Amino acid sequence: MAEKTIDSNFYPLKREPLQVGDRNVSLTYDPDNGDTKLYEIVTVGGVQTAKVEIYKNGVWSFNSLSLISDPERIKTHDKILDIIPKARQGKGVLPAFVKNKEGSKDQVIGGGTVDTGPQGILNKVGSIIGAMTDPIKALTPFDVSGSEFKDPNENRLFGNTELLTYPYDMLVKQQDRLEITQYRYKPTGAESIFTNPTSVIQNNIQRISPLSDFIGMAILPIPNNAADSNNVSWGQDEMNAMTAGATGTALNKMSEHLGAGILSGGAAGIGQLLTKGQSPLGILQAAKGGMAANLYLDVLSAAADSAAAKGTAASAFASQVLKMSQFEVSPESIMARGFGIVPNSNMELLFNNPTLRDFTFAYRLSPRSKKEARNVKRIIRFFKQGMAPRKQKGQAGERSYFLGTPNVFKLRYKTGINSSISALNKFKVCALTGFSVNYSPDNNWTAYDEGQPVSVSITLQFKEIEPIYNTDYKTSIFEDRNDLDMVEDDDVGY
Repeated sequence: MAEKTIDSNFYPLKREPLQVGDRNVSLTYDPDNGDTKLYEIVTVGGVQTAKVEIYKNGVWSFNSLSLISDPERIKTHDKILDIIPKARQGKGVLPAFVKNKEGSKDQVIGGGTVDTGPQGILNKVGSIIGAMTDPIKALTPFDVSGSEFKDPNENRLFGNTELLTYPYDMLVKQQDRLEITQYRYKPTGAESIFTNPTSVIQNNIQRISPLSDFIGMAILPIPNNAADSNNVSWGQDEMNAMTAGATGTALNKMSEHLGAGILSGGAAGIGQLLTKGQSPLGILQAAKGGMAANLYLDVLSAAADSAAAKGTAASAFASQVLKMSQFEVSPESIMARGFGIVPNSNMELLFNNPTLRDFTFAYRLSPRSKKEARNVKRIIRFFKQGMAPRKQKGQAGERSYFLGTPNVFKLRYKTGINSSISALNKFKVCALTGFSVNYSPDNNWTAYDEGQPVSVSITLQFKEIEPIYNTDYKTSIFEDRNDLDMVEDDDVGY
């Protein structure tokens, strides 16, 4: 513990009537970690009898509130902001609250803090009410595309494309190449969801571009394993005659079934129940039983003129009775075991959903000069740092309440000055989901001066953050989608 006393009588406390001993406030500073504290020191007959911490790093404890008035706490705090930079003498750690010139704060119940003074408490209460009544506004400052998650060293390190080009002497305006551009991410559906939920219900989410601030661009040769694979998910589906007929009956006679049983009279019946104070949700929940019973009667009625349909309906009814008695026997099992037949399931392959494409690129980087070695190191850092989850701005190792989405990447095959290669696939915005480096790819450590590896191999695993749709094969692009590339008639497209 390197805590040192800066001033043993930093603030004089008034002597209270009938008080035994003397009290004063002592200021201490720890140059090893920057901790700055105030202690209430009690002495009786020149002997210290008590020492109570009342202030630490800009925050006054509960113990201080009755000792020092609001104006005096503010004044004392401001005095500390001036004294500590001088006390550290250029060698100790400068506390963050001093460096940032933060205002005086008081500890409150629950462990939080408010600005010193009555207005601080009012602001605290106001902020809590505001968060409860407008949660979107409360979270807006923490949008990952805003200033809270910015890292200034990204622009300094990755703003120069020349340092992110391999080989160093690539003829960028002539050779075929893969350009990998890095951007800060911004949420793609937030504006649609939070500003117009009615439109979302009616028309679905409108995606916008996920690209925020430009970070930098790495330029590499087109890899030997340049390939793509477009897939969609299909799956088998089955629907026998009884199920298909019941489905059609339910959809075509929904209003009739809704009016059956509990809700006799249809819409009029609903109106009567609502005027009696019953909730719409409760009414619909209660209606399910009546609707199901009415549907079952319709299905049995339709099956009456067909021996096959009656047999299928009978097995289905028997299966339900058995289930109610805790015996799990399917209608198909009843028919197969008893009669050696099963219903025609009308099996068909149906579309399920799109899938997300992924891409893997492998490179071997063998620097031939000190400049090229610098580029190799910068390229590796470009990808490693870019794929890392973002913390709120601060120093390395500092806490962060939220984690922000990592940066995203836009990949393009280019040739000539700035022409896309129409014979190769295009990419949507990708996340870098994996990045591996082998610093001794020949299973034998070999290095130049200062430990620079003679050769390294890198593997990049990208995954697109949005599926490919048929409308992506067009030259017209929605106004808020600057992340998409125009597809000409002679392009292979995505």
